[in-house]
Amino acid sequence: MKTTLKDIATYAGVSKSSVSLYLNNHPLSANMAKATKRRIQEAVDKFAYRPSFAARALANSRTYCLGYICGDIKSPFSAAQADALMKAAGRCGYRLQIMLTEWDYEKELECLDKLLDSSVDGIAFYNRGIEPHVQCCERIRENNLPVVMLANKLDDISSVTAGLQVGYEAALKKLLVTGHKNIVMLHDPDCGIKYQAYSAACNRLGISAKEINYRDPYYVGVKPLVALGVDIARSDYPDALVIAADFDAAFVMKGLRKGGLRIPEDISIVGTDGGDWGESLDVALSTVCIDQEQRAKAVVEEIIRLIETKDSQARQIVLPTKFINRDSIKKQQKA
Repeated sequence: MKTTLKDIATYAGVSKSSVSLYLNNHPLSANMAKATKRRIQEAVDKFAYRPSFAARALANSRTYCLGYICGDIKSPFSAAQADALMKAAGRCGYRLQIMLTEWDYEKELECLDKLLDSSVDGIAFYNRGIEPHVQCCERIRENNLPVVMLANKLDDISSVTAGLQVGYEAALKKLLVTGHKNIVMLHDPDCGIKYQAYSAACNRLGISAKEINYRDPYYVGVKPLVALGVDIARSDYPDALVIAADFDAAFVMKGLRKGGLRIPEDISIVGTDGGDWGESLDVALSTVCIDQEQRAKAVVEEIIRLIETKDSQARQIVLPTKFINRDSIKKQQKA
């Protein structure tokens, strides 16, 4: 026999309304005693209770489903981001429906319309370009959607972004103090957000922002990154590279070694994203870290705020990044 809300309430010794407040993560549940929450959770665990999404939607005029529009979930960074969002949504009683654009601007509008048709309650939107598709923004405004951007900042649409400049400044300071003078950033110019932050960090530290461009491996595979590493190794190479993604850095490093360079003895490397897997490379990768769990939690909480607070103002939330120093930066030479 299926467990009901009444069964949970009876076992926990509370009212059905208290159980409902707790399960729906209602703002009023914040006032609930910890002991009461614990008893309800114990009852939920004992009976393996799962609330009916259909019943909750009918009672609350919600679907309890959030949409997530992103380019792909192939790279370690993209997969980790989707995983973190799914878990953050689940902790708040929501499901997550993922729509992939394959980094095609035309598909962004198509994905948005499909999510509107499926009546999601809110949307997390990851667009890595400098400006999101204009039609998408207009569609969001027209429908007054609870939408949170993960990469772009627009005055009238909420966003949760990474404060990359702080992390890049810390990485550059480490490189400078260890004697590096010729520092270059490798990035895809079609995704200018990271280079903008890097350039601003260079400006604050009074050094010139140098760059080498490449095409994102999503479009062309990883062989060109290996070839780029070989080309750099066989040229008048810089003494440090800052690379726009840890995943990309791994293949550039492969090419550098293929070209005869040692890391970090000959050239130092700093990645971006902060994935734990970078620590398991042959040379543990130093990186500017974006806390995926922190960002996912902030995104979901902001979407729920927009859902529950009518006519709420958009907010631009910038989360700090940090520099993680591992083994891919040459140690400071002793005088």
